[in-house]
Amino acid sequence: MAQQQGANENRWTTITIGGLLLVVGLLVGLLLGRDGSDDTADLATQGEQDVSTTSASPTTTESPAEPDAPTTSTTAPAAADTTTTSTPPTTTEPPAQSQAELAGCVSNFAALPEGSIVAETFVFDFDGADGDELVSTYYDPANDAWLLRVAAADGSLSSELPLPASSAIGALPITVVDTNADSAPELVVKIDGGAYSEIMAFAVMVDCEVELTRNLEGQIYSWPVGASVSSISGFECSNAYVIFRQGALTDETVWAYQTYSNALNGIVWEPIGTAGSSYSGETEDETPPFAADVGCEAVPFEVQD
Repeated sequence: MAQQQGANENRWTTITIGGLLLVVGLLVGLLLGRDGSDDTADLATQGEQDVSTTSASPTTTESPAEPDAPTTSTTAPAAADTTTTSTPPTTTEPPAQSQAELAGCVSNFAALPEGSIVAETFVFDFDGADGDELVSTYYDPANDAWLLRVAAADGSLSSELPLPASSAIGALPITVVDTNADSAPELVVKIDGGAYSEIMAFAVMVDCEVELTRNLEGQIYSWPVGASVSSISGFECSNAYVIFRQGALTDETVWAYQTYSNALNGIVWEPIGTAGSSYSGETEDETPPFAADVGCEAVPFEVQD
């Protein structure tokens, strides 16, 4: 009992001493921790004061300048010429037809004989196809002959016809008419002549050839135009036919005259009817009953120089 009580007293003494030591250690730790915080704050404050009063010049850390690189031009090259050089589109149009082809003729152009003498040339659309023709009369001294010549303006066709004209009289184109109003013109051409009148004929284009018109018997149909003291002749276009007139002075007081009304059909002159195609009469005095000329309206044409 006494031993047990002594042991208990020792144990409490030990606990009491340990507890005191623990309390002392905590107090010391608290004191030390407070002093360290104050010192740290003081050191930080002092460092800030040193920096503000004795701060050194800032040290630059820029990299050294690099050597200049070779200058490379980045300018775009000058724009190329923008002119288009594209190949024009290929056309598939057929070549233009010649006048001979348009008229349904064979190209058979022939040049004038050497040494030929051209009297005069008319330019007009003689065959009714597209394009003009050069229509002329010329003298061929090698053959002592006058000819009527028709040549396409593009040189693709020509046709010639000998004329019943002597070298002394000569042949000459006079005018261009359309006596039957069929839009196919006729050439009035002088094929002969005398002291007071000129003999006229009509030429047309038929099947690519030039022809003189004919009467019902197939002979060249010609008509005098002119006047003398006692005779007179001429013709006049009326509607779609031609009135051919001739007269003679009788007893020096009146004129007796005849008229013939004919229409051109192809290359043949035909009476316009069984009645009224011819007429005979006389004047009351010596006044000529009609003009001695070609009384037809001309189809437009040009005279080549």
